[in-house]
Amino acid sequence: MPSQLDGDKTTFLDDPEVEKKCLQVQGLLDEGNVSGAIDCLEQLVKGKPDVAVAFNDLGVLYYRQEEKDRSLECYEKAVSLEPGNINFRKNLADFYFVEQGRLDDAMQIYLSVLKDNPEDIDALMVAGHICVAIGKTDDA
Repeated sequence: MPSQLDGDKTTFLDDPEVEKKCLQVQGLLDEGNVSGAIDCLEQLVKGKPDVAVAFNDLGVLYYRQEEKDRSLECYEKAVSLEPGNINFRKNLADFYFVEQGRLDDAMQIYLSVLKDNPEDIDALMVAGHICVAIGKTDDA
């Protein structure tokens, strides 16, 4: 299931507003206040619509809240803003695979992840599961 919050927020550490919001979100999550964290991230992306990590984290939190359509929108936005981020791509691929049964789309993303990072064990495992699901057990 797509559930990986991106712990590497170094991309925006030079932006004090983004750093402050990320710390606030983490504090809210530590308190179990998921809806507060979502609100905080929504405020962030309204003011700074280019912060891919905020969209990814929103996708994860919406997924946990069973808001699948919103989750997908956020994952896709995160990947469009930062296509090289492996965590964002894996979250989107997981969503395609688990929630939508879009095996070919998920496999394409996982193959691109493996091209960039051939030793990514998670990507190898999920790609193997997809191969089994589509009947290509020799490729698994």
